Amino acid sequence: MKCHIAILIIILCSSFCVKAQDPLDGTKDIDSLLALDERPVILFFSADWCKFCAHMSSSFDDIKDSTMLLEKDFYLVKVDEKETNAIKLYGKQHEYVPRGIDVGEHELTKQYAMKEGELAYPTTIILWRDEKVFSVNSVMSTERIYRVLNEVKNITSN
Repeated sequence: MKCHIAILIIILCSSFCVKAQDPLDGTKDIDSLLALDERPVILFFSADWCKFCAHMSSSFDDIKDSTMLLEKDFYLVKVDEKETNAIKLYGKQHEYVPRGIDVGEHELTKQYAMKEGELAYPTTIILWRDEKVFSVNSVMSTERIYRVLNEVKNITSN
């Protein structure tokens, strides 16, 4: 009997200690999150050498820290130019395609962020049910990001 109680306590404690997946951590299997809670997906394409990308990344962090908007209403996927991990989104596995030594591109970039065969950093795309509802290939201020997120939230919550 004591053994059963001890096992039950261990199971209960371990279930409370499991940390929920933070959708803002750049998870690579967005489909599993969308299956649980359908939300718009923000794809933020950046490069480590891009100072405007760093500014916008900080803006996303500021919005996350100051409001629950990103936590509750969106999934944010940050895709660095050097991203080589597969990313599953809307039923498709997007892979990194090498083009030489340390050169290549991610299929996610090719499908969503390329404009006339070119990609400008930073690029922000917002998808709702695999359709682009917002796209910009330039830097945005924190205020503009916040305004866009609220507009998209209003459109997609109806």
